[in-house]
Amino acid sequence: MRRQRRRKVAWSNGGTEIELGRQSAAAYAEHAETLVVFETRALGDGRMKTTIIATCASPVPPAWLVAEGLGRDRVAKVKWTNGRLIATVERVFARKVLAERTFEPTGALAREALAQLIARGTLFGDSRDVTRERLAKRRLAARLAARGLLADIADTTTLTDEDHPSWLVARLTELGVEEAGDVALLSAEDVTAPNLPWEVAQALDQHFPAEVSTVDARYRVEVDVDEGEIILRYVGGNRGRVPKRSALPAFPGFKIKVDTGKGWAVVE
Repeated sequence: MRRQRRRKVAWSNGGTEIELGRQSAAAYAEHAETLVVFETRALGDGRMKTTIIATCASPVPPAWLVAEGLGRDRVAKVKWTNGRLIATVERVFARKVLAERTFEPTGALAREALAQLIARGTLFGDSRDVTRERLAKRRLAARLAARGLLADIADTTTLTDEDHPSWLVARLTELGVEEAGDVALLSAEDVTAPNLPWEVAQALDQHFPAEVSTVDARYRVEVDVDEGEIILRYVGGNRGRVPKRSALPAFPGFKIKVDTGKGWAVVE
């Protein structure tokens, strides 16, 4: 696939980039987006840098790559019209779109398209916000468990770190959904994520609550597991006060930053 690099053009199939030899006739195919490379040569410049040169290559239409089964399909757009599922599907290879087609999908593409519709609330809208909230808690619990912060408190072995669309695709697969007509057999409950196990939810609420209140103010709690930070965002109460550490949950292993309503401070 063609990659424009300032004044020169490089080619890549998603891995190492290569260049065309100076004498290659393919270099004059200015509008070519795809090449088939038959032979390459590696050249070093003595400074730990190696350039891969295509010594034999030929431009080909993107449709030829599609015909050979290269790339993967992804759902780019989807709509629900009078009970019909219409999807625009792109064939992507090396981060480039080779082809696009619009049709009524079945199988895995139908599940991906339906997951998008459910995630944005077009179908089973009552399930969207509930599922987002439950999955957010599940992701947080899974990430905390990966750091060993909940393992001694609750059984976290069944937790998964999935976003809403990914969870929906897995759920629709579990339910055996194959086409748009199967939607009539589903209910909002079928596509609503379950609550956390009771002991995990209790541990999360006790040690990493969604909101905390002090004598002076109320804060929304955000947990950045990767950075090891607890962020307290001011919700209401007296502004400009920095809460004492003793007035907050322990938040073991995390430093605490607080939005006081008048600026940021670190809780010592």
